[in-house]
Amino acid sequence: MKMLARCAMAASMALVVGVGAAAPAAALPPGGTGGPGEPAEPVEPVERPVVTEETKRLLVGTGGIVAPPGQLYDEPFPDAPTAGIRKVAASLQVKIKSVSTLVTVPAGLNVGATKISVRYSTPAGSQWVEQDYVNGTGNRFLHHYPAGDGVKRANGLGIRIQQGADVYFIPWEIPVEPLYDVTYGPLRFHELDFCDLVSTADPIIGFRRPGIGFTVVEADMDGSTADVPEFAGTVTEVGSSRGLITHEVGWLENDDPPWWLPLGNDFREPFFLDVLAKGPALLPGTSRRVTFQKTSQDEECTAFFAYDITYKLRTYPYL
Repeated sequence: MKMLARCAMAASMALVVGVGAAAPAAALPPGGTGGPGEPAEPVEPVERPVVTEETKRLLVGTGGIVAPPGQLYDEPFPDAPTAGIRKVAASLQVKIKSVSTLVTVPAGLNVGATKISVRYSTPAGSQWVEQDYVNGTGNRFLHHYPAGDGVKRANGLGIRIQQGADVYFIPWEIPVEPLYDVTYGPLRFHELDFCDLVSTADPIIGFRRPGIGFTVVEADMDGSTADVPEFAGTVTEVGSSRGLITHEVGWLENDDPPWWLPLGNDFREPFFLDVLAKGPALLPGTSRRVTFQKTSQDEECTAFFAYDITYKLRTYPYL
């Protein structure tokens, strides 16, 4: 709600600098930085709703499309100093996914010489990218925000449109949530106690992790160690707001196989619920080896568990 309130306030503060006024204080890079680049893959058009003055707000719609404040008015950007600037502002489209932000201006607006500058802001500072409007192809500004601490946050995104001495600046905040592909390696089991007097452990391991449901495996021991390849896998495009945890693992010693072992996983799960050890939050996180100890369900012996977890930040060059 605070973000929406700030965005509504930003909408009402669209800054107009009149004839002869100076550009914003932040320095611009040399012209041509951030050129149009490769064309984006085709995207189904999204119809913008008509929103009255009483319901001005930031809109995050399907496909990560964000409408700048002022674009949703019944008459978009009525305070723009020129008809050309108003036309450019009304045609802006912004898409967001993970840390990637794409600002586009369509071709064929026929507005004459126009400069478009985009300011990307984070707590660490701001970066400006400037392009001349290209009537034949339109313009494309692609930017990847830094992931920061990996949690969802609001970042600044401002657009400055200039025709001659007339300048119009649209400030607002956009929601940015880093998305990751998280890969798990096989789970390794190593007995720390002598679970049997004359043989190694016969572990039955139950686990749950993001991307797979509850699973029970009768591990094959190699000496005092066993690998569980069924634990390995990848969960894609996940962010911290999902509230996922890394794992839940429990085990029991299979000296005398329980009656329920032949049943399916859905029937086995209740027998593990009280002994599953929960891991930490999945996000934010960094690539690492996860290790922990867990006593068997019958509390007769203890095992050491380990697996590798790898995080890859997702960026999207074509939105």
